[in-house]
Amino acid sequence: MKNIFFLLFILAGYTATSQLNKGDLYLGGSLGMSSSKNNNNNTQPAPYSENSSSTNNNLNLSPRIAYFLKDKLAIGVGLNSNYNKYENLYDYYSYGVHSQSNDNQSKNFTYSFRPFIRQYFSLGSSVAIFINANAFIGLGNSKSSTHTATTDPNDGTISITDGNSKSKSTNWGAGITPGFAFFPSKKWSIEFSFASVGYNASKVKETKSKDHSFGLSYGVATFNVGVSYYLRSN
Repeated sequence: MKNIFFLLFILAGYTATSQLNKGDLYLGGSLGMSSSKNNNNNTQPAPYSENSSSTNNNLNLSPRIAYFLKDKLAIGVGLNSNYNKYENLYDYYSYGVHSQSNDNQSKNFTYSFRPFIRQYFSLGSSVAIFINANAFIGLGNSKSSTHTATTDPNDGTISITDGNSKSKSTNWGAGITPGFAFFPSKKWSIEFSFASVGYNASKVKETKSKDHSFGLSYGVATFNVGVSYYLRSN
């Protein structure tokens, strides 16, 4: 966080303009990518043991357009698409003998329509902080699969069990995201956002089940970088 504020201080003296005027048009978008992997060994009490690993990959793309109703205040709409792939691998051992392997995978794709309002606060001639408030509604598709191999302790034969499922969902909610924008020129900006607070809800079509959450999200998965172009009114 200290490095971010130091960067803002340096960029604030850069000769450009972060002045955003009534009548300006904003064309932008952001891209977010994250990947993580975890390994755990011997999480079961003796004489049992377990080796497991998980990977989580996420990709987010968000184009948007906005119009400045007055200086530094814009209202617009955006489209958001998100892809997530998660995989869990487990190996179980009993008395040092391998007894079972599990491979669980899930893939999720969501897309949504997002009206928003954004307020900018200039820090200097080339840097501005912004607060972005949005609501959204969208659809999602999920696929999951399981592959289990179990070893018979008596004769060593291996039995295989596979399972697959699909589901569709409706998603909605609202949130607030802070960020900052650097203006290398009058018509271009580079934007960074790194956290959000909001409400999210979903309803699964097949099971009619509902889920909702409210809270703060931050970290690598919420870090996004965007580029924007401004059509100036004067």
